[in-house]
Amino acid sequence: MFYRKSGLAQPNNYAAEFGISIANNFEEIQGRILNAPELGYGPEYRTITRVRDGVWNASKFVKVPDVQQWAIFVVDGRTRPNDVAKFSDELQKTARDLGMNFPPHSAIRTYEQR
Repeated sequence: MFYRKSGLAQPNNYAAEFGISIANNFEEIQGRILNAPELGYGPEYRTITRVRDGVWNASKFVKVPDVQQWAIFVVDGRTRPNDVAKFSDELQKTARDLGMNFPPHSAIRTYEQR
């Protein structure tokens, strides 16, 4: 009956010849719950943050830089302009979602290989 409930195949005689068998219940073992690790940051890692709801609060130790100016240079000659524009839009959106001041690109330059 256990085999049908668990989805395990019935043991066969071949396995038994090698001393292999499947118990009718799960093994019980002693265990313990460990505390979540702490993350140190700052000078000499003296400031400690603890996990809360499964995550560390990264805003305590990550400073998001502002981007003043940026550009895209395409040098392969095969990349389509709409793919470059899509990449640019996604990069800007992701940066803004992370709290960065990220202005539109300054330029898109395409260089054909010769």
